[in-house]
Amino acid sequence: MGDRRGLLVWLFLLLGLGACRSGASPLPTPLSPHETQQPSPSVAPSGAHITDLWAYTDTQRLGLEFRIAGYPLPAEADLDPHFFPITRVELVRGDRRIPLYRNPILTLDAYHALFPQVHLYLAWENRRTRQTDFRLSFACLEPDVDVFTTPWRLEVELGTFRIPTGPGTVLVLPAQGVLTAPISFATAATPRRTWGPEAPVQGQGLTAELQRVLVNPSVTWFDVCLAHSDRQAHWKPQGEIRAGGRRVPAIAWSPLEPGALPLSTLSEVSRRCFTITVPVKDTMLLAQPFEIGLREVVVDHADGHLLTLEACETARQQVEQALPGTRIRCQEFTAMQGQRQIWFDILAWPPESAREQVYNHMLDALALRLDQGWYWRLAP
Repeated sequence: MGDRRGLLVWLFLLLGLGACRSGASPLPTPLSPHETQQPSPSVAPSGAHITDLWAYTDTQRLGLEFRIAGYPLPAEADLDPHFFPITRVELVRGDRRIPLYRNPILTLDAYHALFPQVHLYLAWENRRTRQTDFRLSFACLEPDVDVFTTPWRLEVELGTFRIPTGPGTVLVLPAQGVLTAPISFATAATPRRTWGPEAPVQGQGLTAELQRVLVNPSVTWFDVCLAHSDRQAHWKPQGEIRAGGRRVPAIAWSPLEPGALPLSTLSEVSRRCFTITVPVKDTMLLAQPFEIGLREVVVDHADGHLLTLEACETARQQVEQALPGTRIRCQEFTAMQGQRQIWFDILAWPPESAREQVYNHMLDALALRLDQGWYWRLAP
């Protein structure tokens, strides 16, 4: 899985059949974003309300983003940053409803298995003593554009949540009701917000293919597929965006098909695909050409299921030479359920070092860092 730094969380999404589709036929003339704040959104009794509502669709994807401002959060609440008090999000038009989000939360693997065509980003903003704001942004690939040619209504339900705060104690966050706001995917001229695919880039034995770039107001995603000969390892891409003299690093990566495979078959896959998440304002990107890509890919052998004796021995020699007095043994053993694995034991280490330091040196030695850089230059 990818890093989970910052305030990113991937959440369970339920999409109606009319919202996204796979293998879509040619679509009508693309619609363009309606980016001004929508009029007359509702307000909860506590004052919580929807702001910064943004909607977009073109022939490749639908984008939606909004912010919940003023959610009442008690001063004693010490919540996990991955918690968000949203029960339901739907688009509504007459009797038709398109579900966009539901609790409960699924694991990232389950999320990708069910909805590989959806990218989702949710983050806290402006957390205060008794109130907080948070933002939801998503991109749905291959939308049914015909469905969104007329206005819709956005419904966001803030339900009741019970949060354990200690042994036998529970903090109840009361329901705030359903917030609504009109939403329109209006036609208008707009800068480009979706790119791809782009030509492959090669270097250091790695081929990178940019599949697509999706720009929303607060986050940019890009999907990239990698091909490399070393299959006995995890591949960990480190992405970034370079624009206007700035570098904005990605905060997360996650596997896409065919990368999201069972560990038992991972070593059979020489091409793996990933989604990279970069929290960056689109105004920076759309003002001028920018570069997007991977500054580094870590080929990580530190997994007993994938590690080979040859790779382990190579790392052992490096560490023993760097830390005289260290003795490490690589060995093969049978783990639970009869699975064959290879790992190492630290038999001795120098007095000025701790065993944990030697262990970390081995983990570093088992990671091959490809750092040439694989970038694509794009223009609005």
